[in-house]
Amino acid sequence: MNYTMKIAITLILLICSNLLFVNLSLAKECKEIKEKIISKTPLVQDEKKIINTYIKNIQNSSVNAQSLCFENLVGTLLYKGLYLEQDKMKAEQLFYKLSNSGYADAQFNFAFTMSKRDDQNPEDVIALMLGVYWTNISNQETSHLSEKTRIILINYLKNLYTKFPNLEQTEINKIREKTHKALSDNYKKIAKTNNPGLVKDIKDNTWDNIMFVVGVGVIAYNLSMPNSNFSGTNTNTFSSAPQTNPWFKWGQGFGNPLNLQQIPI
Repeated sequence: MNYTMKIAITLILLICSNLLFVNLSLAKECKEIKEKIISKTPLVQDEKKIINTYIKNIQNSSVNAQSLCFENLVGTLLYKGLYLEQDKMKAEQLFYKLSNSGYADAQFNFAFTMSKRDDQNPEDVIALMLGVYWTNISNQETSHLSEKTRIILINYLKNLYTKFPNLEQTEINKIREKTHKALSDNYKKIAKTNNPGLVKDIKDNTWDNIMFVVGVGVIAYNLSMPNSNFSGTNTNTFSSAPQTNPWFKWGQGFGNPLNLQQIPI
């Protein structure tokens, strides 16, 4: 190996180590601020400035892989109305955007927010939650999201009649039975998805990351990809076909700024 090549390799290793340090530093910083917010500990001025920096970055159409945690945190602040004026729609849009970058925490948050709405086909939402549950269950870093998803899924099933009073009890029972069966068969189905061909088939027939997660949930739930129409509590009728379901539409033309406000300092 000549001297020039040794220098080049050394520089590459140095750059990679610096990038790793930056990523770890950002992740640690985000985690610390997130824990303060969860514990309702007031943020100091510098921490607010950090979040405001990422709010400015969110105005760009691209997603920065190094700032996924902070962008997801901004979505949480928007959804809960902490430090920012509450805007659940913008939060859902942001979670959807980050979900399509493969960020597991945002996929959980997106599933959670959809479970709170009464204008979505419940079988679509269940397929989404099952997909988040299933894709994280074997991942040591994100398995906690799988357990959290299972909890919100069970609560969602318990409250189906309250959320959708127009649904017949027989239909609700069918949905519950199918979901419980999907959960009980989960480990057997995980073994099936370890088949690379099956996963490739799902990826080849989906156009973004959240659709892959939904596809996984659809397999668990034993549904076909478009499903029957569902009339929500409002006057609109929603189809589970991705082209017409409103929460899939948010992925189209998302480059428009969300016009997010800054945290007052």
